[in-house]
Amino acid sequence: MPKQMYFGNESRMLWVPCPSIEMPSGTTHWVAEGDYLNGGAAVRRSTTGSRRYEMDWNLASEADIDLIESFWEGAWGDGPYYFLDPQAMKTNIFPVAWAQPRVALKDGPKLVYDTKPTALVASSVFSNWGAPTTGVQYAVGADSIPQVLTVPLPEGYTFAIRADQNMASGSRMSYSQDGGAWTAFTSASLTGQTGGSIVRFKFNGTGTTSLLAMQGVIYKGASGPSLSRWISGKGNSGCEFVDFNRTLYSAALDKVQVYAALRETASWQ
Repeated sequence: MPKQMYFGNESRMLWVPCPSIEMPSGTTHWVAEGDYLNGGAAVRRSTTGSRRYEMDWNLASEADIDLIESFWEGAWGDGPYYFLDPQAMKTNIFPVAWAQPRVALKDGPKLVYDTKPTALVASSVFSNWGAPTTGVQYAVGADSIPQVLTVPLPEGYTFAIRADQNMASGSRMSYSQDGGAWTAFTSASLTGQTGGSIVRFKFNGTGTTSLLAMQGVIYKGASGPSLSRWISGKGNSGCEFVDFNRTLYSAALDKVQVYAALRETASWQ
């Protein structure tokens, strides 16, 4: 059975075939460069950027590809669209801005929309496991607007998560599964419920936060990848379709070729 990936929106998540060839998925940074009169050079770029995914399915069956096209055509509502990149599932499913929140100290997405963080240097209250030694502190008030990250979790899969944070802080990074209570954590293991689950993350409560890094892996079976060594964020915060193209190769053989491009947008909306 061809390898599949979990794809959809909050209305419906489905297993669809993985792209048949490589899938470019890097972050797109703003970059400007220039030359000095003396032969030197200057480069300015954003600290991070949004991911852009380009997917190709070659010689696929109409039944398999129709699932992708149905999302493009809005059959189950609007985006943002979520999908679990199989590589990110076993390394770090969190987006860059959540895995290494220090990017908000410059121009990266903030985890509290209306508050600029201050730098936090790792101390004895953090276990530091190869993660960045500089994190963030936010002052979260009653009127603050924390950013909320949504991660789909397939039925029967395990979501192991870890956060280097000070649990004595007034506001703490927390998760909520399927609309349940917000739970602060340094480590946790969640299981996808019947029909799949939606897991959300945000700073919950008021007061000062202290967060260095986060990592999450999603797997099926008794054991999965270890969270003993931090890996930078490989996931996304939610995407929108940029392009979609379908080409009929052979009606007789029921084979089509499809190209789809998606761009991460949720952290900037």
